[in-house]
Amino acid sequence: PVRLRRGSSFEIGPDGFYRIVRVSAGEQLVLAEGLSVDIDIGKKTYQMEVECALGRQSLHVDGKEIAQAMDTTHTGGDVGLLAHSYTRGGGEIYFDDLKVSSLE
Repeated sequence: PVRLRRGSSFEIGPDGFYRIVRVSAGEQLVLAEGLSVDIDIGKKTYQMEVECALGRQSLHVDGKEIAQAMDTTHTGGDVGLLAHSYTRGGGEIYFDDLKVSSLE
């Protein structure tokens, strides 16, 4: 399994679960976590958008903001995509239309 050593993780699940996590030196700190009624349970596809600017991190699913956190630890870096399943047998994950843009 891939372990994030430094950066931010934005997670959603088909059960309505979401989480924003900061990772520094391999240690995780959960900045926001919960269940959202704005994540359609059992839906097959989701549009996920993440915005990080001036310490504000926000997570959007299907056009609705479901979580935000303030953290200025990481102010730059790369983008990576990772998918995993908590159920036995896993599933299929597709990434489409990835867009990364600078706010400057």
